[in-house]
This record gives sequence, C-alpha cells and structure tokens, in this order.
Amino acid sequence: MGVNVKLLIAGASGFIGQQLVHYWQQKHTISVLGRDTKKLARLFPGNKAITWAELPALNPMDFDVVVNLAGETINHFFWTEAVKQKILQSRMQATQALVAFCCKKPNPQLHFLNASALSIYGLYTAALPITNAEKTCITQHAEFLYQVASVWEREVEKLTTCQISFTIMRFAVVLAKEGGALPKLLLPAKLALAARLGNGQQPFAWIALEDLLNAIDWLVTKKMFGAVNMVAPTLPTQDAFSKCLSEHYHKPYFLRLPASLVRLLSKQMATEILLKGQDAKPQALLESGFCFQFNTIAEYLKHLS
Repeated sequence: MGVNVKLLIAGASGFIGQQLVHYWQQKHTISVLGRDTKKLARLFPGNKAITWAELPALNPMDFDVVVNLAGETINHFFWTEAVKQKILQSRMQATQALVAFCCKKPNPQLHFLNASALSIYGLYTAALPITNAEKTCITQHAEFLYQVASVWEREVEKLTTCQISFTIMRFAVVLAKEGGALPKLLLPAKLALAARLGNGQQPFAWIALEDLLNAIDWLVTKKMFGAVNMVAPTLPTQDAFSKCLSEHYHKPYFLRLPASLVRLLSKQMATEILLKGQDAKPQALLESGFCFQFNTIAEYLKHLS
C-alpha cells in the first residue's frame, strides 16, 4: 500500500491486532475499535480509539479498509459450555456489528477483511487425507471449531447483499517470538519435555507472524477477495514439529503421550487442537505471486536464534 489508507481495526488489542497496528501505523491512518478506550489509547498512542457503542454513529465512507480480528481466545485449557459460548458469541456479535455498520451506508470502495480459521475444513483424518485449498468444497462437520468458523464466515458473507467486497482470512497457528503460541511450545523443548501426542501424525498448520503481516498487507494491496488460507507452504506433522524444536535446543526427544492421556487432561480441546489439526495449503496466496519468507519450521527457528 503505497498511499495512505484509512483503516478501522477491530480486535486491535489482541496479539495479532497489536502487531498489525504497529506494522501499518507509520504508513496509514488507523482507528482502533474495542471495549476499553483507555486500554486502546495506552496501547496505541496517536491512533483514534473507538468503542463498540460509538461505532453506529460513524460513517463507513470515512474508511477504506475494515479489519475484524475480534474474538475470545480459543486457548482455554478446558472448553466448558460457558467458554464455548463466549468463543462463539464474541466472534458472531463483533462481526454482526461491523457488517451492520458497513451496510448502513454502503461504501463501494470499502474492503472488509475478517479473520476465520482453517477449522472450516474440518479436522484432519488419516483415513481420508485432504490437503485443503480455498476452492475445496466445504462440508458440514460436528467439531466445535468448525462450527465457530462456519458461523463466523456466514456473518461476513452477508456483506454480499450490500455489495461490499470482503476477504476471509483462514488462519493457521501464528508463531512469533514476541508472544502467541510459540513461547508455550518452546518451553517444553528447552526442558527436554517436548512430546509426541498420540500417533504424532496430525498436521501442524502454522504461519510465521512476519509472513502473516506481509500477507494481510498483500491482500489489501492486491485487492484479493474471497477465502484465503493464511498458512505456511510446508506443514510438518506434530511429531516432526516437536522433534525439530528439541533439536533446535540440542535436547533429547523421547516423550510419548498416548491419545487417551491427552484427552483425559484436556477433553474436547485436546481432541480438536492437539490430536487432530488441519491440513491446508496457501494456494490463493501462492498463485497471486506472494512469496513466503519462511517456508519451513527449521527456517523459522534459525531466524529466531
């Protein structure tokens, strides 16, 4: 984006949101949307902070791009019914509010980008392995994370009725030295406690933070619409990923946790996140000419050293 772009970012106080604001703030005009304007002002001095209550009074014509990253984290040790409702409702309500805002006075030049997840494809099954690209037919699944992504995407698709262009960003696990999932994954490896979970053959879908930020910028610059898989080109198995982390720290890799024990510890969350995973490829990004800085876990770990 060579010219100044007026951006509205919802969920800016989250990990990815903070990194995205910092990535863009020297080049563009950014307004941040959230529940707590004092927190937003502290995190993003110099940027306009807006509450959800103030959103309806704004004019969609004042923005070029809306990015929605709002939603409760899925990284709870147990998914109680209350937690699952919070995860689901937080995404649905935020997206509904933003779609209603954009449609009240449709701006034909507006580009709406919304987060989603690779779980829209369902969980990986070794008996029927499918490497999912954006054109893969979406079928109904019973898993909770599929339901979350499905509801999320259906709300975004309502923008079609007011002729607003949108991009659905289907995220893999985002790895970054500064935060997110990686520090939690690195600690066991540093202590020689990294383990194979179940049979270890479940794919570990990931993307480096640097590639994610560049890819989001690319989507806006190239005006890419529709679904886009935000995932690295090369996915290791969970076993290979854990082994790579251990080797990076010159630690032994010998622990094996049976699936039954993992399920006992974390119930549904363990089954969907730790023991299954998703297999997907970034076909749309690659076909558009986007170049990943980090194609493999080994490359990324070397970069972090």
